[in-house]
Amino acid sequence: MKTLTIALKPKDEVFDDAIKAMKTAMKGKKQDPQNLITFTDARQFDKFLKHIKLIRLIKSLKPDSVYELSKLMKVDVSNLNKSIQFLEKFEVIKIKVTTKNGRTLKKPVFEFDDIRIKMVA
Repeated sequence: MKTLTIALKPKDEVFDDAIKAMKTAMKGKKQDPQNLITFTDARQFDKFLKHIKLIRLIKSLKPDSVYELSKLMKVDVSNLNKSIQFLEKFEVIKIKVTTKNGRTLKKPVFEFDDIRIKMVA
């Protein structure tokens, strides 16, 4: 199962985690790849969380294109594109370009099984 973890942590804890990972790598120990996005700014964390509904809809509806998703959600395609681009920056959503009946389609894909949200005080 492929889990995406979204975390809000203080900067010093993020720094400590990075040092631990580097020490482990320097010892030659293999680390499991982590699907982790860590925020140190609560506003950025909140901005990301506002897109959870979009992620859920992409996962459940599996639309063939961004345009189809905009129609299903009853939202403007240009606004939807901005949200998808935001999620693409974090590699949460990937766009797969396909061709159907001679038309180029941009299909949004969420490749994780679930999302875990972690907040550290």
